[in-house]
Amino acid sequence: MKTIVSEYLSDERVPQEQLLGDFKRVLESPLFRNTLDAVPAGVLILNWQLQIIYCNRIFLRLIDRDNPCNVLGLRPGEALNCVNSDKNPGGCGTSEFCRECGAPRAFLSAQKYDSGSAECRIIRKSGEQLELRVTSSQVPINGETFTMFVLCDIADEKRVKALERIFFHDILNTAGNLRGATDLFHEPGIKNKEIYMDMVGSLSKKLIEEIQTQRQLVQAENNDLTLDIKHIDSKTLIHEIVRGIRLHPVANGRTITVEKPIDGMLFDSDPTLLRRV
Repeated sequence: MKTIVSEYLSDERVPQEQLLGDFKRVLESPLFRNTLDAVPAGVLILNWQLQIIYCNRIFLRLIDRDNPCNVLGLRPGEALNCVNSDKNPGGCGTSEFCRECGAPRAFLSAQKYDSGSAECRIIRKSGEQLELRVTSSQVPINGETFTMFVLCDIADEKRVKALERIFFHDILNTAGNLRGATDLFHEPGIKNKEIYMDMVGSLSKKLIEEIQTQRQLVQAENNDLTLDIKHIDSKTLIHEIVRGIRLHPVANGRTITVEKPIDGMLFDSDPTLLRRV
């Protein structure tokens, strides 16, 4: 058996005859195969060399194949066409980049502790990014022990968390601006209070809009979003945004202005969503 230098997992692989024998073990258990196909996630059965000996229908759809034989003997990154799967001659799991991948860590955990779980981001050679949670466990099949990989798509979950972080960041900024505007009323000898009261009113409106925006994002995630289309003047919108920035703490000691006089134009959009963009 040829050995290639690896920077992480062993590059060792079993002969094709042994792979076919392991594949037949799975085929001899129709109940097991049907159970795998009923799982609403990609499932792989791997030998101890991280090679695929079987996969379910969901995984085949993910890689646009129609038969488990098409991936027999491949490692997960190779089947998924990961950009790092051919960095080393040993293939998936043997490059320096594989140390940061959750899939090999979950595999090693299953071999050591019988089960494991890790998040994994795979960039495919097509440019597509996969956000996966890999859960692994050891399973006995007709007298032989293998590792089962369950690959759950968590891209939506990641996106929702990112939107939540943006929401809290934006709403704290607006609240900070509002506090900055109200603090001005405590300044001795303050003039033009009407201007600052307008600012407070504008920022209070913006705070409400931020909360409404988050509600709209939740509705969008649930396919329940209804747009509120209105006529918007671009010049008015830009100056509203500039006024809000002027009150932010990072604007202390700085002058925030529109670079040059601009001509306004009318267009239709959802103002709350537009400001969020």
